Amino acid sequence: MSRIGLDFLSVLGMPPLDYVALAGQLGVGHIGMAPFPIVSVPELYEGWTLRDNPGLVREIKTAVADHGLSIAVGEGFFIKPGADVNAVAADMDILADVGAKRLTVCSFEGDLPTAFDQLARFAELAAVRGMGSQVEFVPNLGIGDLPTALAAVKHVGRDDFGVVIDAMHIYRSGATAADVAALSPQAIGHFQLCDVPYAIAAQGYGYEASFERLAPGDGELPLAELLAAIPTDKVVGLEIPMKARALAGGSAVERLAPSVAATRALLAEVAATAV
Repeated sequence: MSRIGLDFLSVLGMPPLDYVALAGQLGVGHIGMAPFPIVSVPELYEGWTLRDNPGLVREIKTAVADHGLSIAVGEGFFIKPGADVNAVAADMDILADVGAKRLTVCSFEGDLPTAFDQLARFAELAAVRGMGSQVEFVPNLGIGDLPTALAAVKHVGRDDFGVVIDAMHIYRSGATAADVAALSPQAIGHFQLCDVPYAIAAQGYGYEASFERLAPGDGELPLAELLAAIPTDKVVGLEIPMKARALAGGSAVERLAPSVAATRALLAEVAATAV
């Protein structure tokens, strides 16, 4: 199975059966999934949900198996100020049913002790459903850099809880490939690949991260160095939403196939260098 995955944000809310078929066309081995679109682009796709929709869940499971894919990661989870993380248990049930192996959570909670305790509960809830979990740090959010995310991992203290290494967030937060290489493999829960310029887009960090990233090699990040620091048993999840290009026309295959090809080339380059 290909090590490359197509993560959920890349398809901008595409209906899940179309998303699974797209991953099959692109020849990747893994996908992400969420109970509902994380971002909305009404000009492209109508809304959908897996909540109270067991028929769609069954169809997704069949389609994933038919295309020889795995659901490497489940997404759409957030630690929010004043909210109880136990409220996401039903969505975890859905993703466990559909076959997700791990769950990713981001934190908007500015009080770190509270956030860390909520993450510990999140990890417990995932584990009793047979899934690992990881926290994704995002600059300007409550958990916004690698050291804070690692402190959260230490606080949670579980072998099945780690951190998401996202190329955009790593470099934009001031971390380096050397920082990633120094991590234990167990600490890396999931890896997400994209490219961006070093300068933040005029629309702001959140918009850029959610809607406008670049294929590997089209930005300024030293991706080969970062990829070399990622253990070879980790999925390389492509998180490359391209809203402007999607709205301009053309198919999702045409938009995302260059990213898959560039990632294959990067993996070959890193493997050759390691020999």
